[in-house]
Amino acid sequence: MKKLLFVLLVSASSTAFAQEKTAVNTTNSQEQPVQKRTASSSVKGESSPSPYDVNDKYMGRKEEFLNNLVVSTLPIDFPLYDKKMSLKEYNQAVDNFYRTHTGILKETVKQKLIQK
Repeated sequence: MKKLLFVLLVSASSTAFAQEKTAVNTTNSQEQPVQKRTASSSVKGESSPSPYDVNDKYMGRKEEFLNNLVVSTLPIDFPLYDKKMSLKEYNQAVDNFYRTHTGILKETVKQKLIQK
């Protein structure tokens, strides 16, 4: 009886720990082995480059803004981009400008602004 209990205990413990072992890689040697993720390997690398030109005074979006207006050049009081601003903050500044200068907005832009 003791031997049977011992065998059951050993097999139960080996079964419990069997899930922690890694499988032997029998695939082609040309494939790269799978690496375990760790906290240091999960750290986000460099973020993808911004689609906007942060060195431009209009964030590289001058043509986009001109397409929203009926004038051919941006007004002098149009908000300028500051590198301290986030994209959301700059968009908010542009929206505020649009709200105070509805006379130079295209009709479709006015309608979108009213719907917001």
